[in-house]
Amino acid sequence: MESSTQPIIELNVFQGPLDLLLYLIHKNEINIYDIPIAKITQQYLDHLELMQELNLNVAAEFIMLAVQLIEIKIGMLLPKPPVEEGQQEEDLRRPLVEQLVEYQKFKMAAQHLKGLENESELYWPRPKTFDPEADREELVEANLYDLVHAFALLLKKTQKREALEIQPDQFSVKQKIQELTEFLEQKESFSLMEYSKNLEARIEMIVLFLAVLEMIRLNLLRIYQGEVFGDILVYRQTQ
Repeated sequence: MESSTQPIIELNVFQGPLDLLLYLIHKNEINIYDIPIAKITQQYLDHLELMQELNLNVAAEFIMLAVQLIEIKIGMLLPKPPVEEGQQEEDLRRPLVEQLVEYQKFKMAAQHLKGLENESELYWPRPKTFDPEADREELVEANLYDLVHAFALLLKKTQKREALEIQPDQFSVKQKIQELTEFLEQKESFSLMEYSKNLEARIEMIVLFLAVLEMIRLNLLRIYQGEVFGDILVYRQTQ
């Protein structure tokens, strides 16, 4: 019987805590200069909790930012000293906002350089790139945060219908990868939501998440979304 111990996935694939925070701000269409700190702190903590539940190794800097967010939240709830005439009230969010703005600049610069790199590749022969079905609505390639968010919703649904007593060693990442590989040999793509309807246990959902993550790492599949917070569409990677 295979061991039930699942591999721990390092969180460095998420590019750091500011990247996660910026992702949440953009997803919620929040003004970066006017962050609703209570709301964004709760969402950030929810993501950390989910990452731990999904067997992701949460690095120390993610915890440090969580502490910083909580300190700002508490500070904004405390009574403020009177402000002298002609002076502006101190905004405890300002240092964090400056960090985010600076990080966003570097990220945009990196994306610009990546775009230039891709343009230069047009002049050289390269392998055939992945191309979704031409008649499908325009899709946007999803990132790992989108995948985590989708699995969070699916885990909640699974928890509501979970009734059977399931042994953890009934499932393994290796078996799930084999299952997905065989499934994608029959069809080019599938909806994660539809696929998960037949899963009865949270442990199997977590194993599915780890299998999809590993197959992305191995360049065996790609994930797409038709809309923000929408269903994840899984496509096999073409050669």
